[in-house]
Amino acid sequence: MDILREDIDALNATLTVKLSKEDYLETVTAELKKLRKQVDMKGFRKGNVPIGLVKKMYGNSVLYETIDKQVSGGLNDYIKEKEMNILARPLMVLDDNLKFDINAPADYEFKYEIGIAPEFDIPFLEKKTAVPKYDIEVDETFIEKELTQLRKRFGEMEHPEDDIQEDDVLVVQLKEIFDAETKEEGVDTETSFALDQVKDEKIKKKLLKLKPGKQLKVKIDDLFEKDKETVLRVLLKVEEEKIATTESDFDLTLTRINRVQPAVMEQTFFDQVYGPNTVDSEEAFMEKFRGDLDELVENRSQQRLKVDIYNRLMDSTEMDFPEVFLKKYIRQFNEQPLTEEQIEEGFENFVDEMKWSLIRDRLMKENEITIEQTDILDQAKEDVKKMYAQYMGMEINDEEATMYSANMLKDEKYVNETYSKLLENRLFDYLTGQIKTKEEKISFEDFTKLN
Repeated sequence: MDILREDIDALNATLTVKLSKEDYLETVTAELKKLRKQVDMKGFRKGNVPIGLVKKMYGNSVLYETIDKQVSGGLNDYIKEKEMNILARPLMVLDDNLKFDINAPADYEFKYEIGIAPEFDIPFLEKKTAVPKYDIEVDETFIEKELTQLRKRFGEMEHPEDDIQEDDVLVVQLKEIFDAETKEEGVDTETSFALDQVKDEKIKKKLLKLKPGKQLKVKIDDLFEKDKETVLRVLLKVEEEKIATTESDFDLTLTRINRVQPAVMEQTFFDQVYGPNTVDSEEAFMEKFRGDLDELVENRSQQRLKVDIYNRLMDSTEMDFPEVFLKKYIRQFNEQPLTEEQIEEGFENFVDEMKWSLIRDRLMKENEITIEQTDILDQAKEDVKKMYAQYMGMEINDEEATMYSANMLKDEKYVNETYSKLLENRLFDYLTGQIKTKEEKISFEDFTKLN
């Protein structure tokens, strides 16, 4: 087998694989003999079917499988041996004249297109440009707001008959209307929304006065901040093909008022949040709650720092990609068929993911950033401990955590996700140590408004 490389430009090349019949015939013959021992055919003892008949029945499929295996293996070995840094996988150039006939062995030639990974520098790390590290202020207003939300989560649901309040959730029936009449076969659905989602103050004032069973005419366009198409799709669950022909005018009938009474600051609530007997007074609860908020905002700040580092790396690192090749690759290997419009719409995100993968892999290789099996085991044990603490209100020791995590480690999806999470954390720990940070104080409200 011979493989020839032809460079088209810095990002594109072709590989031509030349396979002579001497390369594969011996293997094909051996595979047919092996198959003969397994063939069970009426009129012959198992394993004694004439080789000519086996060849006639299975020869072409064995020939194809053997050639495919040899070409794929040879191609992979060549790429590895030559240390070629390619994108995606080679794309075979289709040849309508290519035929496989066990009775007419021939020399074959296969041509593949390949995309070459671009050369690039990472100037962001060389310049050490300062990145903001946000010091999120936890003031009393923020603490009270978070506490109210937590108390509501563990509160009791009520359904008052009137006196709608700003933070109530309204369950309503929405019927599409046309020319002041209910539209025949129009949208007719029940949904719910929080009153504070309503953008039009005039409509909100009318809703505040509404009572269950009473009706109000509304325009979907004016009701929420989202555009009409999003409201119809997400809130009203209108089928995609009906969205364009759905009217803006609806009859809204109030079905029910949902109101949550916040949980009382007493032992039952404390036990629900932190588990039985973890805290035994309001003072102890608030101390732990404040500590949790401090941890929350620090985690948010760290996560934001990761996002900013990622954005700086991506924005400052210039790369060119073989776009024509990559679009061919998407067209050929995507699980579901895509239109040209869909390929164009998703191409920028596809390239961004590929760009980040190249930056990440290079940084990990150059700085020997790895994850071992023991790291995944330790994380699984921590996950088990957190799960028992959160859902069962109990602590378990290392030995118990090791035993209970055994099943989690059998789950390939969990192992892969844990590996990726640990690798990302380790990479960003390294990056954080390589850059300058500039501390900036910010309120939680302003922090949430950051893009």
